[in-house]
Amino acid sequence: MEPNEPLEEPSLRYLIPPSRRTALCLVVEEATLSSPDRARLVAMAGADGRLCLLAIADAAGLRRRWSAQAAGRTSRGGGGPHPLEQALARLPRRCLLVPVMAPAAAPLWLGGVLGHRVWPLKETREGELPAHVAEMAAHHLNDAGRHDPVLAPWAL
Repeated sequence: MEPNEPLEEPSLRYLIPPSRRTALCLVVEEATLSSPDRARLVAMAGADGRLCLLAIADAAGLRRRWSAQAAGRTSRGGGGPHPLEQALARLPRRCLLVPVMAPAAAPLWLGGVLGHRVWPLKETREGELPAHVAEMAAHHLNDAGRHDPVLAPWAL
């Protein structure tokens, strides 16, 4: 599946698709994200090839559908991957998933889909989200650049 190919799951889409350099995937729940915060995150991810932005419309529903399909594959055997698995398969294995939402709502279960690490954000007040995400991203991208030869040329 190509990075810009549309996903078959209506509640899941890349706002900024991943690349081979992607080290950090910001995962947002569109309904809870303000328009200004969304615009800042799109600009941030669009300006740095090490970031991508995955939007989820309904995390709870997505989890139910993915779990049901996975259970069906296990019990009946066969069947193709769920669109969520296809979406996460576009990410390099080293990629860190960062749910950009309230910690209580963060879909930590995403790490169990294909084994990506998940790093939830701490609680932020109104207007603090973009600065907090930028600080966290800089830290993780710098760390990734020191440990991954693919990302080393882009270390901060």
